[in-house]
Amino acid sequence: MIVTKYIFFMEVVMGTVSCRNCNGSGRFYDRKSGKTFDCRACGGSGINRNLWSTNCERCRKEIVYKANTDRPRYCKECRNIELSKTCAQMGCNKTILYKIGWNNVSDYCGACRNKRDKGFKASICQGAFCNNLVWSPPGKSFSFCFECNEKKKKADAAKWKEKPCAGGCGNTIKYNTDWDHPPNFCKTCKERRLKRGHEPNQSENPRFHAACGERGAKLSLQEKSRFSNFFHGIPDRQKMKFEEIVKLAEEWKNNNGGGFRRSDKS
Repeated sequence: MIVTKYIFFMEVVMGTVSCRNCNGSGRFYDRKSGKTFDCRACGGSGINRNLWSTNCERCRKEIVYKANTDRPRYCKECRNIELSKTCAQMGCNKTILYKIGWNNVSDYCGACRNKRDKGFKASICQGAFCNNLVWSPPGKSFSFCFECNEKKKKADAAKWKEKPCAGGCGNTIKYNTDWDHPPNFCKTCKERRLKRGHEPNQSENPRFHAACGERGAKLSLQEKSRFSNFFHGIPDRQKMKFEEIVKLAEEWKNNNGGGFRRSDKS
């Protein structure tokens, strides 16, 4: 027998269990004597004081349990029903399996919970169309997952190229395709040319030599050396185009190499 009380329209389960000896009546009738006696097991109350009763929160089935113990929420059948949910960690799509009767079910899967307990910080991979979960240990910050990081390493390695030195020394120059001004000369040739007074900006040198050579003003070696000293004293020479250098060299040659400023000429 289940006794239920209602307080402010809220159901409070205070269940009792009927005595099995007297089936809850609390008395026995003796046919021989014609008398009625109290049940020895329950003392005439009809209630088993060692057991309590409640209802399953899911199916409302009666649950009998020991008195003065924690009230179970679910019956045996409902308690073993398996449920699932997705890990609450952003970027983690693992499924957490648990039973309806379990208490304190974690919102995180075992791997994420272990990382969080160790102080790791979570982020989303910055790789294109990736969105994988990235864990960074304390004191470090990773931007890519393992797969995207390997792809990035290969892509970065592919940007490094090689070409022969323009100085004709036979050395090989390594450069990156992302560089705006890749070198044309190796370190040795660059130092040698600097000692001879050549412009440090190596991307200008091929343009200068071509403008002084057969394709341009056709200066002799002596004229080229003298014109080089004049040319490399011009502040805005790096902006000059090939045709402008040729015109300047021809004007310089026509003036017998006397030297002049470009601002003096129209």
